[in-house]
Amino acid sequence: LFFVVFAVALFSCMGFYPDLYLLQVVYYTFCMILFTTGIVYMTSAVNVFFRDMKEVVAIVLQIGMWVTPIMWSFETMTSIPEWAASLLRLNPMYYIVAGYRDALIHKAGFWEHPYLTLSFWLFTGVSLLFGRFVFQRLRPHFADVL
Repeated sequence: LFFVVFAVALFSCMGFYPDLYLLQVVYYTFCMILFTTGIVYMTSAVNVFFRDMKEVVAIVLQIGMWVTPIMWSFETMTSIPEWAASLLRLNPMYYIVAGYRDALIHKAGFWEHPYLTLSFWLFTGVSLLFGRFVFQRLRPHFADVL
């Protein structure tokens, strides 16, 4: 919350003043919470049995940081082939990062990207269901291992 307020203040100083699109920040924060909940269900349950899971998660997070347009933007990448850009857009975090940019900078709504919204919610729904399934299946064995 602090960093969102900081970003809004910073963007206001740069001439991108708050408007109704700023309300989408709440939506994208909710999206991020649900997406990470599904991932956490899976990784936390597996971590009990596979102690090196934290190393795997650290590596995946590092790779995810560089394939998600957090430090870069598709608009600045002129040499990337279209098939690679389409593949990178399948990353669920792309939807969230691009959504924050749309809400704060580009002043575009999430309804303007129906395929990205649909693919994000499908992936998030599957991760939540699968994560909960894994967690519920492994939960009875936690006491034996811990």
